[in-house]
Amino acid sequence: MAEIDYPDVAAEWNGGIHDVGDGESRFRIGLKRISRGDAPKGPVLLVHGASASSRTFEVSDTDRQSRHATGLAGYLADHGWDVWLLDWRSSGVLAPVLMDDTTRRLPPDQYNLDESQHDLRAAIRHITRTTGWDRPIPVVGHCIGGALVAQAVARSREPDAPRIGSIVLVALGLFFNTGFDDWVKGNERFLEEVWWDLNQTYAGGDFFISPWVADDEYRERHPWPRQLEDAYTLWRATPLRHACDNEFCARACFMFGMPYRVTGMRGIHDGMYPGGLWKQFGRMPLATYMHCVHHLRRGWMAPWEADDANTDYLAAEPFGERRVTLITGNENQVWHRDSMDRMYEWLRRELPPSLHTQVRKHVLAGYGHQDLFWSAKAPRDVYPLMEQGLAERTLTTTAGRFAVAAI
Repeated sequence: MAEIDYPDVAAEWNGGIHDVGDGESRFRIGLKRISRGDAPKGPVLLVHGASASSRTFEVSDTDRQSRHATGLAGYLADHGWDVWLLDWRSSGVLAPVLMDDTTRRLPPDQYNLDESQHDLRAAIRHITRTTGWDRPIPVVGHCIGGALVAQAVARSREPDAPRIGSIVLVALGLFFNTGFDDWVKGNERFLEEVWWDLNQTYAGGDFFISPWVADDEYRERHPWPRQLEDAYTLWRATPLRHACDNEFCARACFMFGMPYRVTGMRGIHDGMYPGGLWKQFGRMPLATYMHCVHHLRRGWMAPWEADDANTDYLAAEPFGERRVTLITGNENQVWHRDSMDRMYEWLRRELPPSLHTQVRKHVLAGYGHQDLFWSAKAPRDVYPLMEQGLAERTLTTTAGRFAVAAI
């Protein structure tokens, strides 16, 4: 299949590409750093969703042309944080750079979310080593990145678990629910058909799906497997489709659900190739895609090869005393707000009452999914809630006031 041509991708990361792992598990991650001087609040790590990239955190609809760091990354840097942006193995935009050496190309099943934990752990270790920071590092995770962070915390009893502090989960944690449209597509199981077909013919081929089927001049870029293309053709004839003339937008909506409310971020939606949405989404590893669908059909997160009885992530104990902030939009059409509602109710049920104040949920009226970061109103409505959730907190007991360090 044709390679996707992303302009200036390598230059954008400018030395922030790091080798992790060894042998068959050798891979690369991208880490960008943004700070404004001393950054007294310390490091924070931002983790993007699948098929997206760290660019999610560097753009808003009002300042997308600025050379100065903008979006959530710029906001946090302006407020005293040492901001680190992770591009993990499901970075749709950085994929050509992360995979530019075939010796680093992982086997197809190594792109599931369990294996992706290595990327998050490597990032935390690198930040700790580089900065000398001796406390747990707060993390923001968006969409599948939020699930990845929640999974890391749920596994934090393991010896090599990352030292994660307060967490802000945007749209997704350990529980998965979506709208009727995506639920139907997930239960059609055509991704399993694609996986099976590719495994029969695999010879170093491409186990990725991308909305970059063609550019805006309809030059072929990354055609879909037959099963996916047939399903897309049927979907386009239904009322469930997103009614716009942007083919890239339509394919992204088919893949993910409706990932953005156009209101408040028209400039990004209407941007021409290679900008706008073209700049934000790219390859999604098929194993990542399938693992997400497995979670969706089950309703909660579990290991790659788990049966429905395997729920070893659903133990609230590892969340312990760390601050957990859950944020979503009440019009989210990618992951239904029920995903966050269930996460909140589960934490409140499983944690002792003394820790309930450490769990906060914000369901924002008039917001969907990507516009939680990209809307012109996000710096006013959303970013302050995220920063608030990152701060270390203290508890008061009968013995007095003391600081609580996260695991």
